[in-house]
Amino acid sequence: MSKITPLIILDILFLCASSPINISLLQACNEIGFKYGITLNKQSLDERFGEASMSFIRSLLLSFLGQQVTAVFWNQQFLKKFNHIRVADSTKFDVPKEFKEILSGFNGKPSSASGVSIQYEFDLKSGGVLSLDIDSATSSDSVFAGKAMDCICKGDLVIRDLGYYSKKNLIGIESREAFFISRLNAKTKVYAQDKNEELIEVSFGKLYQEMSQQKVDKKELQVYIGNDKKLRSRLMVQIVPDEVYSKRVAKLNKYNKANGHQTSQDIKDRYRFNLFVTNIAPEDIDMEQIYLLYKLRWQIELTFKTWKSDFKLASLQKMKYHRYMTILYAKLLLILINQQIVLSIRHSLFVATKKTLSLIKGFKTLCQQDGLMRELLDKPKSSANVFEKLVPILKKNHWLETRKNKAGLKEIMDFIDCISVYYEYI
Repeated sequence: MSKITPLIILDILFLCASSPINISLLQACNEIGFKYGITLNKQSLDERFGEASMSFIRSLLLSFLGQQVTAVFWNQQFLKKFNHIRVADSTKFDVPKEFKEILSGFNGKPSSASGVSIQYEFDLKSGGVLSLDIDSATSSDSVFAGKAMDCICKGDLVIRDLGYYSKKNLIGIESREAFFISRLNAKTKVYAQDKNEELIEVSFGKLYQEMSQQKVDKKELQVYIGNDKKLRSRLMVQIVPDEVYSKRVAKLNKYNKANGHQTSQDIKDRYRFNLFVTNIAPEDIDMEQIYLLYKLRWQIELTFKTWKSDFKLASLQKMKYHRYMTILYAKLLLILINQQIVLSIRHSLFVATKKTLSLIKGFKTLCQQDGLMRELLDKPKSSANVFEKLVPILKKNHWLETRKNKAGLKEIMDFIDCISVYYEYI
């Protein structure tokens, strides 16, 4: 047993984490025997998975987060005003129901009795991962946002979805001299000053009528949000198509009916709009740029899809809790290493060619090289050779594509960056 070193354990974890199929204990024991000449039975290996193995791989993950290569973003001029552009989201999936006492899930069906939520926050400006953690599926995004408040620094820009919305958190961001762009909760009171500079509640029904008569679909207002400790903000309203509005109201009516509630007219009126709030001054970023910046959140959703489809993050077989969680953390570590590799190559190629690699395409290709990290563990000094092999592969058919009639990542960033430079020289 003493012959099994931490490096061997990490090698086997990378085998389990990178394989497109689930690796059984017997297969892992056979690999140890073939590669290291060590005879080990399934029970002995299974006993290696416990609190210690979880702590070991999680400590490696945290160490990696603290030692990332930053400033690898392909456009160094992108929004220089902000230190970090923090984008967070979570992905949830079911895990074996036997874990329900530790990782509670939703009670809709037996298979959802236990689940995990992976909270992921990254810096859109540098490409660095700011936080990554695993919690139960029932954990709240807004609670995570509150816990992450201490990490927000002066000059950061925080982009938040509705799930993370909390007026208290927005006040906390502003108190740290940071900036936010957030969807506005439909139940949050909104006030504007009248001609006498008195605060009156905004009627979204009247606002919709006015905008319809004026034939405008977007508008910006200076408002105060919340009942107590009102927060001064810019409110951007965007009328949604009728079919989107109808789907929103139908979904809400169904939910309210099931819970014995009535849908108020005020909520229906608000559902006519996409509502965003920000504390960024209009002379720094205008309304159109705010919308474009918020659209960048879809990058994190694409990332989650890749994690699940290509890295099989949510496809581990049933096994004991500690083994499951150890391999899950190993998958996350492997994902972050692959991401760092692609981001580093993307930066160097952009400097050389002014063309941008697709992070998603790079992910998919590295995923196919399931033995790459194990090769680097065996021969750390060969990393330069590995990069030399990867660069020509990624240069071929891995570029970020421009979609017809649709603003993609590159188009959005180029547009915002051009406007930012324009403002800088006015």
